[in-house]
Amino acid sequence: MIARPHSDHQRREQDRRLRTLVHHAYERVPMHHRRFEEARVAPSQIRSVEDLPLLPILGRSEVQTTPVEAMLAHGLDPKSLAAVRTGGSTGMPVTVYLGRRELDRRTWMSRYRSRVVSGCSPWAKRVDVLMPRPVLWWQRPARRFSDVRVDKRLPASEIVRQIRKYKPQLVSAWPSTWLQICEEVEKTTGQERLAGVYRSGGEDLHAYVEKRVESVLLRGLVRYYGSWEFGSIALECAPRSGFHIYSDNLVVETVPADCSGSSVPGGGEILITALRQKAMPLIRYRIGDYGVLSERRCRCGSPFPILEELQGRTNDAVETRSGFTVTGHEFYNGFRPLEYLDRFQFVQRTAGTLEARIQPNDRFDAEAEAEVLQILRRLTHKDMDISLVQTDSFPPPESGKFKLLVRQVPS
Repeated sequence: MIARPHSDHQRREQDRRLRTLVHHAYERVPMHHRRFEEARVAPSQIRSVEDLPLLPILGRSEVQTTPVEAMLAHGLDPKSLAAVRTGGSTGMPVTVYLGRRELDRRTWMSRYRSRVVSGCSPWAKRVDVLMPRPVLWWQRPARRFSDVRVDKRLPASEIVRQIRKYKPQLVSAWPSTWLQICEEVEKTTGQERLAGVYRSGGEDLHAYVEKRVESVLLRGLVRYYGSWEFGSIALECAPRSGFHIYSDNLVVETVPADCSGSSVPGGGEILITALRQKAMPLIRYRIGDYGVLSERRCRCGSPFPILEELQGRTNDAVETRSGFTVTGHEFYNGFRPLEYLDRFQFVQRTAGTLEARIQPNDRFDAEAEAEVLQILRRLTHKDMDISLVQTDSFPPPESGKFKLLVRQVPS
């Protein structure tokens, strides 16, 4: 199934952008030229979004193993592009290259639309309670927006204090952080509305988290779906009746998968085509998630298609001997920059232990191994027995969805 906008004008624009992208990829990007030739498909055969299934699926492993110069459009220097390291939810990092104009548009769509679709003004104050990160040159366009990043590792009392001090209209955090904020507010004021809009993403949002936030913070959570490869993919509107896919920027498909865990029509593995990323085009890219598309229109009146349900994006957490909780995203942020690892996974089989499964490449050496162990000790507060296992085998669980962090001990 392919998500299509409900407006005829937007459908025509989506098809036009796809035709432009396909011809560009065939003529200027060696990897895609080869893939078209191997599939025996000419660019002229791709007239609309419905023709996309003629093309093969692009997997992370192919992006990993293809030389950079073969993935970029002719004439582009990787040093002049933004190199975005990705791979958190799958444990298989890849590097995606983006041009400055592409980045500027991505930033604009992410920052501007997240406010407008959520019911805020375009320049509303916003607080992101996330992991800290340095601001690189290609992230500077975001500075035009009044955003503040609060370190999620801070005590809940300090997080709430900073939110109160800034008085934002929008607060964005992971579900696990929202629970901590709720506990702190209950201790101090009992109930309190900290902002006009609360946004949640990055981890699975369970019903009990939503109910807790509504009860304590007096407002429901708006869900967000994005990735390092594509930026903003979909955002829930104010009526909270499904994710609205940014179909003017992306084409989202689902292909049948027995492991999708859903019998709802439209359920399957998610493939994404970026219509405006031409420095390094990604066409029918397997992002590593499962979801359910819908043909219904939202009651908010938006012409954007709906992602009814997002499945298989759970990141478990491990617990150290002293009771510290370490989430999969913290492992992801620690390991994402390590370019000498092609893939990684973390398994907790017994209380107080952690098995780090890594697939190193030819840049891995004794110094790199020492750095990996140092990062693991830091993340686990030096409070777990760590074993490092080098492997190229990462069998998926019964659900079929690869998990970065697997916990096999009871909570």
